[in-house]
Amino acid sequence: MKDHIFSVDPWKIKEDHFDFAGIAARETLFTLGNGYLGIRGFHEEMIPSQVRGVYVNGFYESRPIVYGESAYGYADRSQTILNCTDPCQLDLRFEGQLFSPLKSTLAQYSRELDLATGVLYRKLEWHPDLEGSFRLGIESWRVVPYETRHPAFFRYRVTLL
Repeated sequence: MKDHIFSVDPWKIKEDHFDFAGIAARETLFTLGNGYLGIRGFHEEMIPSQVRGVYVNGFYESRPIVYGESAYGYADRSQTILNCTDPCQLDLRFEGQLFSPLKSTLAQYSRELDLATGVLYRKLEWHPDLEGSFRLGIESWRVVPYETRHPAFFRYRVTLL
């Protein structure tokens, strides 16, 4: 039995296998943000029960709070941060077969968040359920820069192995 869920590294959070049972906690741990823009650490491919959150500071909904009886110090408005459009979502299909980490055979899987550089990197090897011996290498990078607060950068690379 492992003593640690993640590899021990002072500047990196690393996982070496896909774990659907802990997906919500891992999305939180692999979140990127810079104080203005925040993107949860979800996978690019759609997986049920993911919380695909992209949030912008100051983008919220405000509405009045109605009390049965008002008193000094009660808040008069509530604010809820809103989830923005998801720029990361994609569907990868190979020979008509949709890739999903949840429903696919993964020969290799690793994901790490480098806290020194702010880069979220994922690498995996997918074996589509086809008669051939096809293997696809999938790599993704994601970063939300600190100094330039408005953009986020993504890269997704698929390689036939």
